[in-house]
Amino acid sequence: MEPQRQYSCPVGRAVGALRTLPPASATLLALVCVTFVLETLASGASSGDTLIGFGASLRPYFIDGQYWRLVMPMFLHLSLAHLALNLVGLYVFGPLLERTYGSGRFALVFLGGGMAGSLASMLCSRQLGAGASGGILGVCAALVLIRYRCPAMLPADAQAVCGSQLVAGIALTLAFGCVVPGIDNWAHLGGLAGGAAVSALLKPPTAASDLPLQVDHSLLAALGVVCFSAVAAVNYYPRWQRVLALEAKGNRLLAAKAIRGGKVAVRARGTD
Repeated sequence: MEPQRQYSCPVGRAVGALRTLPPASATLLALVCVTFVLETLASGASSGDTLIGFGASLRPYFIDGQYWRLVMPMFLHLSLAHLALNLVGLYVFGPLLERTYGSGRFALVFLGGGMAGSLASMLCSRQLGAGASGGILGVCAALVLIRYRCPAMLPADAQAVCGSQLVAGIALTLAFGCVVPGIDNWAHLGGLAGGAAVSALLKPPTAASDLPLQVDHSLLAALGVVCFSAVAAVNYYPRWQRVLALEAKGNRLLAAKAIRGGKVAVRARGTD
């Protein structure tokens, strides 16, 4: 067995931690972090214009045919605290479901929960939506279903966590979203429903040989949807920047016109 490498710097330790995770969970964590860095380099993750350009969920754009906004919001975050909270949830629950369900099934559950959360947010809310919480709650819903339908699939120490404790945690998350303004509970509810639906539709693994922690057809399908959405966002971003530039130019022209109009009015009063 290859000895475990010891890393001295924080980045090295983070890479070492990712190496111990199942492939789909590690890939999702890396993609979310890389996307946040790109948001920050663009104009800042808290900028609404940046989030729209990167593919955050917003009803008018979705109705206009930008259906890739079902996928991209689960990789976007509004702040470092928002990112950290969702990374912890994905780090805790993602590997557990992936090791129980296999990489492909886990990817489909996360993607289904995230897309259902984005859809619910855009249909029932008018606010800008971003965050991986819909996908994470979809994973949690799948773990609860497994706990009560096929408890033998879970490790003994995870059975108690994925039962009443996880249900209580989900209820607390929803209650917190009702009390604190700005939290998109529609995305949470949609994520729970989507993750539960995908998990119920998937055929559960029946043996250890049916748990491939590797590339399979389900994983390729999920990866294809993500790649298609990312390409659509990359193609859209330059056009969105041109729209913002034209809007800024128009605002400057209006401001200059208003200033000139004010000076003319002052001169007119001065000649009275």
